[in-house]
Amino acid sequence: MRRQKRQFVMMVSLFVAAVAVYIVISGFGQPKEEEEGSYEVTELMAEEVTRLVFTNESGTVSLTKKNNIWNSDTDKTANIDGKKVERLLTNITPLLSEECIKNVEDLSLYGLDQPARIIMISNGDQRYTIFAGDFDDVAKAYYVCLEEKPDWVYTIPYSAIGSFGVTLEELLSAHEPLSEITETDDKEIKQTVSEKATIR
Repeated sequence: MRRQKRQFVMMVSLFVAAVAVYIVISGFGQPKEEEEGSYEVTELMAEEVTRLVFTNESGTVSLTKKNNIWNSDTDKTANIDGKKVERLLTNITPLLSEECIKNVEDLSLYGLDQPARIIMISNGDQRYTIFAGDFDDVAKAYYVCLEEKPDWVYTIPYSAIGSFGVTLEELLSAHEPLSEITETDDKEIKQTVSEKATIR
């Protein structure tokens, strides 16, 4: 009797352990759900980011931060205004979404097969590549997915994506301050990038 009881307890313990392992594994690598209807798409904070590359209708801007100073990877003489870069980063770090469409099979339904903008951020250990597709006039938001998990599509406020319509010249210290992005201006990015840049 005691042996049966002992075996039963061991079986229950093994079952509980197996369930715990499954929960951990199934949740690994998934975007965190902060609360019902709220998703954390990217976890990095602005001050942690050391690499920023984004592609828009004007081309690709590639920046690297070293010793707290932002530099252009393509123009070593460019005097980058770090505050402007940090301002851009605060729009997507962290990046939160109120809606997530899971298990998407056809990205073209959301304009993500040919993204209008591509934004990559990294701190050296973590990396996120954000694809921005069509603009939803009703929700006032863009459809977005991560290259790392393309079958999860999120809605992101237009201002977060629209702010990355700037050029390298606009990020220079000598250039005037960045203007506030408006919904009217932001709709222009519905045009897809002619060539999808390879971000490394």
